[in-house]
Amino acid sequence: MSEPSGAHVRAGFAAPADPRRGALGYAAVLALLIVSYGLCAAQPGTVPSPWAFLAMLVTVAIVFRVTRAHALVQRVSWVVLSAAGLAALLAAFFATDSPALAVALSAASMLALLVAPWAIIAHQVTRRGLDVEALLAAVTAAGGNLAAGAALRLSHETGPAPALVVLAYPTLQAVQGRPDSELRALLDANPAADVFPPPFVHGMYANYLGGDPALADVYAIPGTADPAALAGFPPTIIVNDETDELRVSGEAFARSLEAAGVDVTAVVEPGTTHGHLNRPEEPAFIATIERFAAQIRGLA
Repeated sequence: MSEPSGAHVRAGFAAPADPRRGALGYAAVLALLIVSYGLCAAQPGTVPSPWAFLAMLVTVAIVFRVTRAHALVQRVSWVVLSAAGLAALLAAFFATDSPALAVALSAASMLALLVAPWAIIAHQVTRRGLDVEALLAAVTAAGGNLAAGAALRLSHETGPAPALVVLAYPTLQAVQGRPDSELRALLDANPAADVFPPPFVHGMYANYLGGDPALADVYAIPGTADPAALAGFPPTIIVNDETDELRVSGEAFARSLEAAGVDVTAVVEPGTTHGHLNRPEEPAFIATIERFAAQIRGLA
């Protein structure tokens, strides 16, 4: 891919001069996000933690720095973030607890977590000269069905398609096969993880589709697509949870993609149950994020 010309560079952003500095900055952002999630998980009640809020504010500030946002944007953000941080510290120091403060912290946290990804995406689009064809479909479980179905439809049309499809423990079959003996033994040893048996999954699809899943097309249930229909499917990475009956669906779809000649990487994350990306305190959280990051870096 060629370097972006001046016409492709968005006003207010410029590529960092030192790629290593950018990598360190993104590593700091990832570390701060993990800290934020940990602080949120550790808070005793539903009232937002001022300390988690501060970690989010610092994350946004570093994102603006790493992405080399316009100097005015950085100055304004530092003023706003400093004021918000001071308010959070004063609230914690004086043990202030009110609905208005809770709403303010929650709203500011949501805004911070929306601004940071926007800045990162804008920076990467500018730095790498990416366009619509570098779209990334990255969602989990039931959302994985939607992402795979959308990617399949796009692969059958003449317009742009995703450069990579990233699926975490997706469900892709309404009629899900039975687990093999190894997976069955894992599920029997951990009954709390055995939450997606075939009858439940079939009912889930019937509810989602509003009718008989057998009448649905491949875009609604992409796991039913044959190799001929999958021939143009984008490169894909699938990470399945080890003790998760949806693993049957993900592994079957990976085999179908392989039969179609699609570049597919299918991994079972050791020691995991369904939804481990919702639990950043687990070691597998970082392992999976690193797998996805490696695939995304390979797009450049």
